[in-house]
Amino acid sequence: MKIENSKEKKRITEITKRENKKIITPAESSFFKTFTETSQRLKKQKLNSLLQKIDSQSSELLNSFTLSALKEYKNLIREFIQIAISEIFKVNEKISTSSKGKSKILITVKTINSKLEELTQQFFNKNRDIIEFMAKLDQIRGLLINLYS
Repeated sequence: MKIENSKEKKRITEITKRENKKIITPAESSFFKTFTETSQRLKKQKLNSLLQKIDSQSSELLNSFTLSALKEYKNLIREFIQIAISEIFKVNEKISTSSKGKSKILITVKTINSKLEELTQQFFNKNRDIIEFMAKLDQIRGLLINLYS
């Protein structure tokens, strides 16, 4: 009988120890919070840096009107959108927003793409108006800022 009691005491002790242990989820750990905050800060810095490069490239495009300048401008826009959207979707996963938030992002990206297409068409138009071209560059920049702010 003593043997059974010691086995039962050991089992009860193990169950009690398991119940008293607190399971820490990744979201609760300070390392995970620090890692997430640092990652978000770095992405924001990367987006700001890209926005400065886009501004610089738009100036280059206005000055030179070369196909290579236009391609570089579009590549920078594409990179900016990819980074911004990846961050936005991660935030939306955490916040669990409604589908309205996702549709706004999609509409903004479609608008940016249509403005880029208009810009490209204007670029190849022989009767291009510099002021309209500059306005398109400013519209695209505004949409990019709206995308990540």
